[in-house]
Amino acid sequence: MERIRKISFIVITVAAIASFVIGIQTMSSPVNIQAAGILIWFVSPYIYLAVMAKVVSGKSSNIAVLILSLLIAVFGIWALIDAMFIQNDAQGSLAFVVVPSYQWALLLVTSLPLYFLNRKKKPD
Repeated sequence: MERIRKISFIVITVAAIASFVIGIQTMSSPVNIQAAGILIWFVSPYIYLAVMAKVVSGKSSNIAVLILSLLIAVFGIWALIDAMFIQNDAQGSLAFVVVPSYQWALLLVTSLPLYFLNRKKKPD
């Protein structure tokens, strides 16, 4: 179980760093307050995932968080790379807002089932 949690943290950390680096590379001046806010918005789903990975306790919950981490990381990195570097057009900057929004939507939808999956069964 601890191994699954460690893999989740590795996936989350790599995805957060990759999102941060993509954000820094595509911004013209990463020192202003707007850029810092967007970078925090990029990384915020991964912070929530890290907290979720730390809080869950059961084996099935840890596996669910690992799968969720992989889905969110792959989707987020793929969408950002596609929007910023592969299909480089004017609408690519919308990925800065849309990708984390979709990630948060998926996180919020899956948080409730994970909560019930993580609850411990009370003896009668």
